[in-house]
Amino acid sequence: MLDVRKFPLFHAVFPFLIGLVSCYAFQWSGAIALSICLPLLVITLLAGLQTTRLQNTTIARFSLLYVACFLLGILIFSVKDFRFQQDGIQRFGYGETMLTGEVLEVKLGIGGKQQVLLQVEQVVADDSIAACSGKIGVIVMDDRQLIHCGDEIMVGGSLTKIENAGNPGEFDAVAFYESRKVSAMLFTPSEGVVKTGHRNSLNTILMNWRAHLATLMEQQLDGTFLGIAKALILGDKSDLDSETMNAFSTTGSMHVLAVSGLHIGLILMLLQKILQLFSRWITKRQAIVIAIILIWIYGGITGASPAVMRAVVMFSILSGAQLLMRQTHPLNVLGFSAIVLLCVDPWMLFDLGFQLSYLAMLGIFLLYRPIVDSWVPQQKWIRLGWEGTAVGLAATVLTTPLILLWFTSSRIISRWQISA
Repeated sequence: MLDVRKFPLFHAVFPFLIGLVSCYAFQWSGAIALSICLPLLVITLLAGLQTTRLQNTTIARFSLLYVACFLLGILIFSVKDFRFQQDGIQRFGYGETMLTGEVLEVKLGIGGKQQVLLQVEQVVADDSIAACSGKIGVIVMDDRQLIHCGDEIMVGGSLTKIENAGNPGEFDAVAFYESRKVSAMLFTPSEGVVKTGHRNSLNTILMNWRAHLATLMEQQLDGTFLGIAKALILGDKSDLDSETMNAFSTTGSMHVLAVSGLHIGLILMLLQKILQLFSRWITKRQAIVIAIILIWIYGGITGASPAVMRAVVMFSILSGAQLLMRQTHPLNVLGFSAIVLLCVDPWMLFDLGFQLSYLAMLGIFLLYRPIVDSWVPQQKWIRLGWEGTAVGLAATVLTTPLILLWFTSSRIISRWQISA
């Protein structure tokens, strides 16, 4: 039994998640949530302060903690819910339209198509310009005019509502794009795009670094090796051919091709070893700070996927605790990292990668020790192999039900990669 007094942050996650899901399911607007939940949250916090005067405060304190986390979950989701934005793109209707905004991401698709993630800022009509917000996916049907991250563009085309085809078991496009806060799609030829400027935001700088690294790889590698290298290092699978994808999928090792927490852990270990070489000039505290900054930069360059950001936040907390010479339990770190990420982007909860990453880590933290202790081989190499296998089994126990739910099939091979 996990004592709530030892793992308060781990226990706090569950009422927080219930609050998020409740707000999503019942579609409470920000005004309703703020008018009801904010006063209740303040009252709960004040009541928590009053419990310090009581003799037996444990039950009261943690009960109030659960209530506060539940209310916080509702408030966070209601504030971040793009479905109820008064100036949301969906409020202006669908069909032929003209929009302006900033390009957040660009991917080259099949046949030269450009897949653009656009942060919409204005809707342009014949005689007026209206402020607008939200993200849309823009499909530019050719690459005669290349679009880059950070470009300010005016784009015209057919704005389409994202809908499912309705076939049983088919890909849920609505849920997929909702988790990425994309509210509509727009299709246009390159002639329908006009560049009006360029912004050097942090996202643009990171994406430019990513493009520069990709160019360096393209100069040194080609074919299958280039595709695998870009997938492993940069999280870019655009150069992977169907044969390579099928080969990894058949063996159940697709997670190897995704930048994940495993990569972050290995990079952090490598950075620590490298920085130790400069111990005459860099103190241990300075080395920890430098390593934390570098893994945050790398996480941004790779696209900041949920699994990567989970690992970055967790390693940052653990390194920070080491910096402050404090002891912390991994379960508390896991819970706190989930709360931090979901406060920044509550829609991340509905991302399958986020769910698998946290379930895998939870399985490892809870089940690894009982599994590995169930058999203790005497030979060193067999023991090391068994320890690695135990990690995979622990991750598999909690992730398999979710995988079967979404994909109807599961493979044990390389399942421990999910935990990364």
